[in-house]
Amino acid sequence: MKKALFLAVLCICTVSVWADDGFDGIIFMPEEKEPFRFKNRMIELGHKANVGFANDFLTFGEIFRDTVVIDMNSLQDGLRLNMDAIVSPFFFNFNRNDLWGFGIFVNTEAYGNMMISGKMLTISEAENDKLGLGAAVFAEVGGQAFFYIKKFKVKIKTSLFYPLLYTEPDISYTFKSNTETFEVNIKYDMLIYTAIPMEGLLEGNGGGGLTAQPGFDFGGSVEYPLFPFLDLGAEITHFPLVPAALNDYMHITGSFGIEETDDIFKLVDNIDDLFSTDSGDTSYGTGKKTILRPFKLLTYAEYRPFNNRLLSVIPSLGFAINPLYIKPFSMEGGIKARTDIANIFIATLGINYEDRLWKNSVDIALNLRAFELDLGLALQSQKLGTSWKGSGLGASVGIKFGW
Repeated sequence: MKKALFLAVLCICTVSVWADDGFDGIIFMPEEKEPFRFKNRMIELGHKANVGFANDFLTFGEIFRDTVVIDMNSLQDGLRLNMDAIVSPFFFNFNRNDLWGFGIFVNTEAYGNMMISGKMLTISEAENDKLGLGAAVFAEVGGQAFFYIKKFKVKIKTSLFYPLLYTEPDISYTFKSNTETFEVNIKYDMLIYTAIPMEGLLEGNGGGGLTAQPGFDFGGSVEYPLFPFLDLGAEITHFPLVPAALNDYMHITGSFGIEETDDIFKLVDNIDDLFSTDSGDTSYGTGKKTILRPFKLLTYAEYRPFNNRLLSVIPSLGFAINPLYIKPFSMEGGIKARTDIANIFIATLGINYEDRLWKNSVDIALNLRAFELDLGLALQSQKLGTSWKGSGLGASVGIKFGW
C-alpha cells in the first residue's frame, strides 16, 4: 500500500515538474471564441455535497395524500429503491494558465439499493425468489491532475479509499400451494462487513481498532478536439489497481412465514399457530472480504453548433459494473444541453440514465471569480415515465473560493 501511495504522489509531482521543464512546448489549447470570459481560478478551495432518493412505484404526491391507494396490478413488475449521498468536505485545486494543474480532495460516499420482485409483492407462487439488497459506505482521499499532450487534454485521478461498511445479503421468498400442501416463507442470511469489530461496540465495550485495509483505484479522461466545434472524449471511473478489504463481519440469519402443511383447514382456523418466526442468531467473526468500488466507462462528445460556448450539446454512452447489485452490469448514457455565458453563468439541462436511474436534471453555476455557487436538482426514478412524476429527487450544492 505504501507503494500505491508513493505512485499517486509521484504521478502528480511528475506532471508539475514536467510542465515546468519545457512541457509547454507540446501543449495545444483551443482558441477562445468569446470576446470576454472570466478566467479560471488559479487557486481554488471548496466543498460540495449531493443526496438522492428514488423509487419506481410511489410519487411524492401519492405519499403525502391522506389516503394512499395502491393498485396491486402495478406491483407485478416489482419495486426498486435507491439512495445515495456523497459529501466532499474539502478539495483544493491549482491551475496554471489552463495549461496544467493538480488538486487534492476528501470524500465520503454512501450507497444503498433494494429490489423486491413482483412475485413477492403480489404473493405469487415462487421458489427461492431472490430479493436484491446492497449497501456500502466509503471514505477516500485522492489527488488529480490535468495537462495537454499536443491536442489531447488528459485528466488523471487517483484515490486511496477505505470501505467502512459493506453488505452481502441473501434473502429469498418461497410460496408453494396445491391441493395437498401449502407453504410461504421468507429466509434471510446477511453478512454485514464493517471497518471495526462490531461485537464489542454493540455491547458497549468500545469495540476494537480499524481492521479494514485500504484500496487504490484510478480514474481519468482524454479529450480530443476533432473539429473546432466538436470534441470527443472518453472517461473511466474507479478502475481497480489495489482492492480494499474488510475483515470483520456480523452474521444475521432467520426466517418468517408459514411452514409447509398438508392441513388446509388447520391453516384457516389456526393461522396464528402456523405462522412461525425464527430470528436465528447474530454471530460475529473474521474473514477477508475483497471490496471494489463501482466501475464506469463512458464515451462522450461536445458539439458546439455556433462554434462557441453559448450552446453545447453533450451526448454520452457507456456502461457500469456495480457489485452491489444481483446483476452487476448496466448501460449508461444520455444527453445534456449547456449554455455558458462568459464563464459567469452556466446552466445545464440533462436527461441521462446513470447509476441505474433516469435523471432529468438542471444544474446552475454562478461564478464571480472569487466565489462560485453550484446548485443542482434532478427528478429521478428507475423508470423513465415515473421519473417525471416525482418518484425520486436528487439535489446537490457546491461552494468554491479562490482567484
